[in-house]
Amino acid sequence: MWIDEMANQLKEISTKVRYDSSRYLALSGIAIFHAKVALKRGDHEALLQAQNQADEIQLEDERSIALRGIVHSMCKMAEKEKKPEMLNFALGIVNRIKTDYDKTMALTDIALAMTHLGNYDGAKKHISDASTEVRKITNAFNRFEALRTVAEAMAEMGAFTHRPDLIEIAVNLSKKIGGGFHRALTFSRLAECYAQVDESEHAKECIKTASDNIKNITDGYQVVFVLSKIALAMDNINRYMTNLPGTSSSNELLAQADALLEDINDHYFKAKALIEISETMLALDMVDQSQEMVNKAVISAYKVTDKYNKAMVFSEIAVPLARYGEYLQAKRGIEKSIELAKQLGDEYYKALALKGTAEILPELIPVPEFVPIFVERAKGLVLAEKYKGADLLNAAIKVENAEELIKLNKFEEAVDQAVVALEITENVTGVHSKLEVQLPEKLKKKLRVKKAGGPG
Repeated sequence: MWIDEMANQLKEISTKVRYDSSRYLALSGIAIFHAKVALKRGDHEALLQAQNQADEIQLEDERSIALRGIVHSMCKMAEKEKKPEMLNFALGIVNRIKTDYDKTMALTDIALAMTHLGNYDGAKKHISDASTEVRKITNAFNRFEALRTVAEAMAEMGAFTHRPDLIEIAVNLSKKIGGGFHRALTFSRLAECYAQVDESEHAKECIKTASDNIKNITDGYQVVFVLSKIALAMDNINRYMTNLPGTSSSNELLAQADALLEDINDHYFKAKALIEISETMLALDMVDQSQEMVNKAVISAYKVTDKYNKAMVFSEIAVPLARYGEYLQAKRGIEKSIELAKQLGDEYYKALALKGTAEILPELIPVPEFVPIFVERAKGLVLAEKYKGADLLNAAIKVENAEELIKLNKFEEAVDQAVVALEITENVTGVHSKLEVQLPEKLKKKLRVKKAGGPG
């Protein structure tokens, strides 16, 4: 599959990065790639690959990053497959994590997984361990991020077990978070959890706290990010109760976020803000508007001048492109990201770019119900040109192969064949499609069905 080929390419480049710390940082991304693939494909062999890759990392800090990513995927797989015994293996890995931040995050993942699998005593112990571990973190940003993760997990545990007292403990823990950005995000999530246990007044208080903290944020991108998250939180709250009086609606919050985009002058952060708004809009069933935001993000991405930022944003844009079934364009975004990463002279930033791209790749694994639409579109484009030469006949054959693979439920292989067919066609005709979303009506309907909780 092209996703695996890209990962191999990233690994090859990563092994050539100078300086051990940078090289192992890049390779931690490969370990996390395998862990995420294991979760996406239900592939336990990929989980072993992830562990083997982590074992090759000889520096503790970088190995801890990889091990934390493996624990995260292992916990999600345990939940998905309803195999609580997998959490014993995850705990064994946690004991090998040496950095306080990564250990806190891993313990939080285990506590949540235990909650969802009914082991409430174990969950209580490990969230308590995480709360203790977080105090050891010296880096302020990491400490606030870890505090936010622990508080949100504790609140989710309270919502899942219908225990408002646990959410109250999470609220008190959240008061230790400094900075408007992290506090706003945390309290918006706590509001959702209170809504799940039908505590409307507490939910309203948390939303108000989240909104009030926006005033303490000076960075335009962070303000847009938080507004998008609060908009999503309000939509989720409305699933459990009627609109909270005195609070802004999701649409009003998104309108505020959209209006602030003009104030973001840095094209890198503007592109990231547009991607964030597009994700929220898609979750709110605003498919056309979401598509428009992605296309605007692409325009901003091309205007980014810093090579590291440009590499990162093109890999990030690949995610919504794939989500909309634009698999060829998603691949091109990743190719552009890798090419830019290779050009970076600073080994640390090169490693960061390689790691970031590797971690994003599993997000591009196709959604099965979208694949037939993509193949159908590819077929229309290829067959329109197929008599213009032997190469195009070969492209037509690959589309036919893709159709057969769909019948066998081999969706990733089908996408691979269709992508190659499109690449051949574009190379022969010289007409290359833009890096953008062009949603057919069939796919719009599919996206709306997913939002409504239907198939997929």
